[in-house]
Parts: sequence; structure tokens; C-alpha cells
Amino acid sequence: MDLNRDNINLLFKKFLIPSVSGAIAIAIYSLIDSIAIGQGVGVNGAAACAVTLPLFSVGNFISLVFGVGGSVLMSVARGEGKKEKGDAFFMLSCIGAAAVVAVVWVLEIIFQENIYRFFGCDDVIMPYAIGYGKWIIYFLPCLVLPGFLSCFVRNDGSPKMVMKIIMTGGVINIIGDWLLVFPLDMGIEGAAIATAAGLVVQSVLMVMYLLSDKCTLSFAKPYKVGKKIKQICSVGFSAGLSKLSVIVVTFAANNQIMRYLDASALAVYGVLATISSLSISIFTGIGQASQPIVASNYGAGQKDRYWQVFFLALKTTAAFGVACMVLCFAFPVPLATLFIRATDEIVAIAPYITRVYALSFVPMGMCVLAVLYFQSVMEPSKATKVSLTRSLVMNTALLYALPFVFGGNGIWWAFLMSETIAFALAVIYVKKLYKDYKMSA
Repeated sequence: MDLNRDNINLLFKKFLIPSVSGAIAIAIYSLIDSIAIGQGVGVNGAAACAVTLPLFSVGNFISLVFGVGGSVLMSVARGEGKKEKGDAFFMLSCIGAAAVVAVVWVLEIIFQENIYRFFGCDDVIMPYAIGYGKWIIYFLPCLVLPGFLSCFVRNDGSPKMVMKIIMTGGVINIIGDWLLVFPLDMGIEGAAIATAAGLVVQSVLMVMYLLSDKCTLSFAKPYKVGKKIKQICSVGFSAGLSKLSVIVVTFAANNQIMRYLDASALAVYGVLATISSLSISIFTGIGQASQPIVASNYGAGQKDRYWQVFFLALKTTAAFGVACMVLCFAFPVPLATLFIRATDEIVAIAPYITRVYALSFVPMGMCVLAVLYFQSVMEPSKATKVSLTRSLVMNTALLYALPFVFGGNGIWWAFLMSETIAFALAVIYVKKLYKDYKMSA
């Protein structure tokens, strides 16, 4: 596979199918995990998932900052014909990720209950949150490792291997959910143990790939360590920012929902947060399918090729965004009651909340793709600005401003408006880059 010479359409398909398949696999086993908790534990279990979601966000942030940042720089270096330089970026990324995980791991173990309180957990939900969250915290390294290494393995030219590893872990998770939550009646802890088991299997398989003959990744002695770590974090920060900002947005959303609405609305939001996370995984999968090709051709100075990849990814993202939106519009109550037990209140409030939220999927997908593209062509400041706008600044501001004016329903419109504003910013940046490309052609 030659990223700088092979047919663009065929290359994109070779990366797209495994990347999206892997993302869909993640979506499926995450859905089943949420369904098992909602149906096997109830509304309190679903609400506990909402307050423990930041644990996953922190882990994903670490894996994306160092995984995306390091792998993009590695691919650019390889495109320039400098493999040893690329291997040095791989080694530095491993060191940086391990150091951050060690610090976060200790903090989460010590302040576990305080974290849940901070994100709106009350005395009723707390036992469920602890039962689920403690297993995720104990296995934090295994939460980070698969996402981190998958970026490098994919950019190493093995997207199918990433897909197989993700699917294997997913099957373990699905079997564990059914066995531990229902026949063994272990409740929310059973679901958490199943999730942890899947992550452990993925981690082991990723490491086995690194030790195999197929892998071309290797360690090289880094130089200018401080400067290169800063460069890795700069490129990868925008990818991880959307995950990290979930912490702030979850805090704002959970507290605003409990202030203006009630626990049923929080449970529905937990469902939508899960669906949104799964949709973002698919959008990210599309963007990551394009990243190795774009970054390598950027390093080789082949602008026509990496713009072709961008437009292919754009069409694919739009199609998935529309599909997600239509699905939520058509089946709001079945989607909600698939995850949580149906009550009269859930059935009454789910349609409006779900349909307003669903309008955000198309601009959301475009923003995620734009961020990944900006990273690949060494425009980290543009990537960070778009990511910061959509996932933190506007979301948080609107979550407090709109309910103050329009009441509880303003919470759901805040998500749509923040994605739309960020999408407009992304369009401005893309048009500028494309204009510069056409002028230099």
C-alpha cells in the first residue's frame, strides 16, 4: 500500500471500511452496554452512566491527544521519507501518554466520589455511579491504550487489524453484558466488568500486533524532547478537546437539567449522550480513515491528492449525519425505551428532546471531519478553534443562557446552536485553505 501513489478512491475505501466498521462495532457494543444497564438496572442506572461519562472522556482525551498528534506527525515524516523521525514521534507519544495516565489514574482513584458529586450525582444515584465507575477507573490504562495505539496501527497501514481488535473486544463486552447483568444478576457492576474485560482484550491484542512481524513501528531515540512533545500535543489537542470538554458540558447539562427539569429528563439526556458519542465515533472513524492518506501526501507535497480525500470524506460524513438524524426523528420513543424502561413521563418527553437534539448531527459530523483534516495538514490552531467552539465555549455558554430565557427546553436547543456556529467557522477556514490551494495550483 503506497499512500502517495495508489489510486485515491481505492485507498480511501481500504481505510474507510475498516475504520467505520470498527466505529460501528464500538457503537453496537456501547449500545448494548447502555441497553443492559437501562433494562437490567433502570433509570437510576442510566442516570449513573450520565455522571460517569467524564471518566471515559478523560481516557479518550489522553489517547487522542497523544495518539492522533503522534501518528499524524509520524505519517508526515514518513511522507517526507524520514522514517526514523516518525519512529521518534511514536516513542515520545508513548512516553507522554504513559506519564499522563499515571497521574490521572491516581487522582481518579482518590477523588472518585467527589468527581461524581461534581457532575450532579445525588445520594440515590451515587451507589450506582460507584458500582459502575470504579471498574472503569481501575482499568484506566486499558481504556487509553487501544484508542492510542489504534491511531498508530492504522497509520502503519493496518486498518483491518484495528477493526478486528475492536470487534474482538466488542464481542467480549456483549457476551459479558448479557451474562453478568441478567443470568448472574450482577447489575450495573456486571456491565462495568464486561466493559473492562473488553478493553483488556483489546489492549493485549494491540500489544501483540506491535510485537508481530507485520508491524513497522519501532522506537527511535528522540531529540529536542520538549519541543517535540509540545508539537504532538499541539496537533492532537483539538482531537482530544471534544472528549475532554464532555466533562464541562456534562457538568453544565446535568446541573441545568436537574435545576429546570427532573431525573427522567436526565435519563433521556444520558441516552442522547450515548447516541451522540456513538455518532461522533463514526464521524471520527471517517476522519481517521482519511488522516493517514492526507498526512502522508501533505508531507510529500501532493496537494491534489489530499484535497481529493477530503471531499470523499465530506460526502461520506454528510450521508452518515443525515442517516443519524432521520433515525432519531423517526423513532424517538423506541430509541429512548431501548435504553431505559418506559414510563409515562419518558414516553411523553422523549420525542421533543430527541428530535431537537438530532438536528445537530449533520453540523456535528462536518465539524469533527474538519478538525481531523486541519490536523493532517498542519493547521492545529484552526482545528483547536473549531473544536473549542463546538464542544466547550458555545455549548457551555448556551446551556446557561438559553434555559434562563426559554426554560428547560432551551437546554436541547443549546446543543444544536453550538454545533451550527462551529460548523460556520469550519466552513470559513476550509474555504480559505481551498482558495489558497487553487491559487497555488
